[in-house]
Amino acid sequence: MTEIINLLIEKDEAIRLCMFAFASILGMLFAYVNKWANGDSKSSLGSYLFGDPKAVVKAFSTLFMLWAGAGGMSYLDTLTGFNIFLAGAGIGYLVPQTADKKESGNVAAANPKSK
Repeated sequence: MTEIINLLIEKDEAIRLCMFAFASILGMLFAYVNKWANGDSKSSLGSYLFGDPKAVVKAFSTLFMLWAGAGGMSYLDTLTGFNIFLAGAGIGYLVPQTADKKESGNVAAANPKSK
């Protein structure tokens, strides 16, 4: 089993990917805590973070795809440890904004003055 794992990912790549994943989770947690603290919600932090299962799945699936892209494209091999942490935290901070976007459709059709 270890031979298969060694063929798929090297130890250094695994360490970089784990650093990136940890930093992105911290960035994502910071973004959600920031939105919760600045909002008018009276709910607890736990219910704010995990109250809507669909939103949780959407946020984590976005994050997993970012991890796969960063690891699969060897992007992390070109960065130092500090840069990996900064990139991971920055990407994690952007995930809630991406996951919470609403589909707006055709904006010109919704505005009658644009005709």
